[in-house]
Amino acid sequence: MNGNDVDWFIALKMPTIKTGTASPFLPKGTAFFYADVNNQEFKISDKDINDPKSAMGMTVSQAIDATKSKDKYWMFYNDQQPGRTDSDGHRAHAKGVQAFDSNQGFWLIHSAPRFADPDKPYYFPETATKFGQSFFCMTFESEQLHEIGRQIHVAQLSITKFGFPDAFAQYEKLQRAVKLGKSLSTKSCSFNRTTALKTKGGQWLTSYEKHRNFGKDLYSNQLVPNTNKAFYVETWLNGPRDYAPTCKTDDYVTNNRRIAPGGVEWSSALDHSKWAVSDQPATVCVGDINRQASQSKRGGGTMCIENRNIWKFFRDSVKTPECCAKIKDACEPMPSDSIATDE
Repeated sequence: MNGNDVDWFIALKMPTIKTGTASPFLPKGTAFFYADVNNQEFKISDKDINDPKSAMGMTVSQAIDATKSKDKYWMFYNDQQPGRTDSDGHRAHAKGVQAFDSNQGFWLIHSAPRFADPDKPYYFPETATKFGQSFFCMTFESEQLHEIGRQIHVAQLSITKFGFPDAFAQYEKLQRAVKLGKSLSTKSCSFNRTTALKTKGGQWLTSYEKHRNFGKDLYSNQLVPNTNKAFYVETWLNGPRDYAPTCKTDDYVTNNRRIAPGGVEWSSALDHSKWAVSDQPATVCVGDINRQASQSKRGGGTMCIENRNIWKFFRDSVKTPECCAKIKDACEPMPSDSIATDE
């Protein structure tokens, strides 16, 4: 938060809370929690998310500046693009920013519609302030673009704008996904992919991505089988046909209905963030996909980190999940129109 380079950071923007007192920015919907590799205790930023000098502003501004360079690879992607009112319902339900030079760069995964705008100085759109949003930014050596390219090739992103110098053609899958706009063949043997990624500072992460032809819930059918853990999932639940909890085994998946990060409480009805936390230590995932039936036919994914400090913040944030036989906490019955998932 002090403008210094960091290996990774995670942020949670709080929704607009008119009576909130935890931050002067709460009534505007621009207050956010922040933690990074060097400061792993989440704190509310003293800058609002619209400030170019905030952690988000200073990071995204680097990608905006990169658009003027002929030597850097950069990409802005969002299924709800800046300056438009429509959505891309065919490609991945995913939002993010990437910018790399020949040595290193960053990948920001987030949930905010109409963000970020590559053609204007940094700003956070007012249309994304009403609801809670999530952000995970990671620094990678450029060599990791081989694996990153394979992941986004699976997802089939909705790209707002990109720059792809010839020097980056060595990253074949990245070039196919970004410059050529190609996705997986319908004859592919697999429509999801899980891989390990290593940040520049040495933090191992696990990336989960799925193609629209995977046809299943990411959390129940990809995350859980790879981790053998139960998860509490925070995603957008305001649309129709939310997925019900999967409760047949100890490795259940359930939806959060109320959360209270850092003691600031709000309902899932006010949240657009996409994160999941394991019941037991120490997995936290931040990504793209909601637990809704419509999302089974969309690409997207999540990025997971193993970190007890980060895990504790997210696990303690779970206040009221949907009921599941294995859950001992206070819970809320699932809505009557929820639908079952393949387990």
